[in-house]
Amino acid sequence: MFISFEIEKFFNGVINCLAKCRIFPREIDAIIDSSDIRTTKKYKGCGSVTRTKTVIDKKGNKHKIEITVYGWKIIVVFFSKLKIPLACKVVKIQESENNYASEVIEQAIKNISPYSRIKRISEDRGFLDGKDLWWLNQQGIEFVVPAKSDMDVYKDAKSFIGHKADE
Repeated sequence: MFISFEIEKFFNGVINCLAKCRIFPREIDAIIDSSDIRTTKKYKGCGSVTRTKTVIDKKGNKHKIEITVYGWKIIVVFFSKLKIPLACKVVKIQESENNYASEVIEQAIKNISPYSRIKRISEDRGFLDGKDLWWLNQQGIEFVVPAKSDMDVYKDAKSFIGHKADE
């Protein structure tokens, strides 16, 4: 079985030691992101997910095929300026990172407290969840989420900017 608990414990312990040594500033801008850790299906305990991939044949024609990927996903909160991890979580590859966002952020807060605090966190749309964004707000953490122009939040933000420009 994959030793995710040991990896997380090691990471979190190292980060706490760095925080005690005052490596981080008092207020931190952080980023949360996830990456696949791919293995073969022979790796005991790994997860799997089937994804659609576009391939181009020798004639230049595009075809969609399904591929199955095996392994884990690592979810990391890191200090954006130095790219040092503040906390991590390892889950099976098919798991949604959205299910673990607040857990990993809470661990990051624990790892750097009382020496530093997360002031702002940037996240991609894979972490969009109203409950988690509200939780961040309640913790006094600002959040930044890039939006596509076809998203309601983008249209709302643009309307606020236009409104302020008219004043």
